[in-house]
Amino acid sequence: MTVSTSYFTAPSTSATLNGKRIAISHQVPLNDSPTSVESAQLRYIQRKIKTQYGMARWLSSAEEKHGAKIFRLPDDFMGVSNEIEDEDFDVVGTLIKQGKSWTVETDLEKIETLRRQCQERLIESGKLTIYHGFSNDVAGYRQWCKAEDEKAGKLATRGHGIDYTRTLASL
Repeated sequence: MTVSTSYFTAPSTSATLNGKRIAISHQVPLNDSPTSVESAQLRYIQRKIKTQYGMARWLSSAEEKHGAKIFRLPDDFMGVSNEIEDEDFDVVGTLIKQGKSWTVETDLEKIETLRRQCQERLIESGKLTIYHGFSNDVAGYRQWCKAEDEKAGKLATRGHGIDYTRTLASL
């Protein structure tokens, strides 16, 4: 299994989390050589402002931020991590664009509702072709969601992050 290593940029996104403004960094892919990792760590240590919040997503455009998992980085963080280490970070919410502002949504039911809306639009557009055994069938997707909700006895949530929003930007 190949594991990708990332460097966290200086904070580049400002968002609201529980009524407080926070600065969020995003990940940039790194060459896995010891020299590039050490160089990235040194740059991070030399920064005046340390990163407190990170975005679990490599970005090629601003639209790709929407739906990203946001996590709090450990106090002893050195600026570089890999995919396996990222899984251990404390997830605090999902980055959502509301008008012109960014918000870190913490309510899993709101996130699930947004996820379902995104997936329905992708199914309708043909960009999400197979999901749990049905193809281009929003009614089938809704049936599957309803069955999952009934099993859970409430709105069945699937955690933070909405993976399909990058594709939605192209709709």
